[in-house]
Amino acid sequence: MVVEELFEGSGRSRNKYFRIHGPKGSIKVAITYAYKYGEIEYQVDRYDAGNGWIANVRGLQEVMRDAIGWTFTHRGKWAEELYNKEGNPPPKVTIEEDEHGKTVTFDGPTDRVTFSKRTTRAEQQQLRDLLFRGKESVACAICARSFPPEMMITAHIKKRSLASESERLDDNIVVPMCKAGCDALFELGWIGVEDGNVISLRTQPSTSSVEELITGVKGRACAYYRGSAIVYFQWHAAHHKS
Repeated sequence: MVVEELFEGSGRSRNKYFRIHGPKGSIKVAITYAYKYGEIEYQVDRYDAGNGWIANVRGLQEVMRDAIGWTFTHRGKWAEELYNKEGNPPPKVTIEEDEHGKTVTFDGPTDRVTFSKRTTRAEQQQLRDLLFRGKESVACAICARSFPPEMMITAHIKKRSLASESERLDDNIVVPMCKAGCDALFELGWIGVEDGNVISLRTQPSTSSVEELITGVKGRACAYYRGSAIVYFQWHAAHHKS
């Protein structure tokens, strides 16, 4: 059997096209790969026995036997070896699991494809609507500057992953924070709120730009320091001081 590689598919196509020569003649096949249960499976995607490309590969064994005098199943080790015979390795598969679900990543020579099966935050949209729905602008809980909703984050004062179910459903666990620096500073624990005012929690110096952001909000009054939110702000400060 002689195999001649014809070309590779263009764009997002994974297909590689080959002409297989046997004792009776030749047949063209397009081989691709798919992901199944975290494994890569190689198979014939379509074939051309002289009458145009056919996508239905059922009965391929009989077609190949008649066309070239050799026969194979439409998937298997031979398809994998043929696909990779020029030294183009398949993507590396890694599977990671955490408290939110499973992420499968396929690393190829130039592309990375990631599929995730993750839990969703069922209450998140309700909390965001509470803060932003119907409003053209909202004041940031840290810097008090007003921004349109698309420039704002529904920020959890206490980390959601460490909050109880009842805490997650508490309206006071979230506050609006801007994407202009405040959300990142608070999330990273570089600033917090104590006794109703913004404080610096960072003990190590950073860049001048970061220090400028912290100085710009330090000492400002937080309008959301009230009710059960006080407990969450206290948790946040203690969590990042420890």
